[in-house]
Amino acid sequence: MRYGTLTVFLAVAVGLSSPVAAQSESPDAGWDRVHTWLRNLVTAQESYYADHGTYTTDLAALRLLPAIRQDSVWIRVVHAGGRSWTADAGQRGVMGRSCVIYIGRLQDFPSVPQTAQQQHQPAEEAVPVCDQP
Repeated sequence: MRYGTLTVFLAVAVGLSSPVAAQSESPDAGWDRVHTWLRNLVTAQESYYADHGTYTTDLAALRLLPAIRQDSVWIRVVHAGGRSWTADAGQRGVMGRSCVIYIGRLQDFPSVPQTAQQQHQPAEEAVPVCDQP
């Protein structure tokens, strides 16, 4: 009888540490969502530009709200206007790490987009660049 209880306990413990459980708790999963939202932002900004001839800082006008509020990701369009914009993003509750993205010429920005750790500058237009963990 005692061995039966031990077997059940071990089966439950092994089940809790299965690869499926570990994948759902992956810290990179949140950063994958940040990248997805930044790509969505590029699409939304391009659509807005096609209709208005300029970019915007207004996430509501880009139709990204309230969906972004329901996720664990935050986005802020830092600068937008004319033919350029820049944004930063990250995971809610994660301090000291962020991503940046831009469209346009870097010379058009009041300051060069930088991540939270200010180690990286965007290398390519429309490509998210993030701090390393």
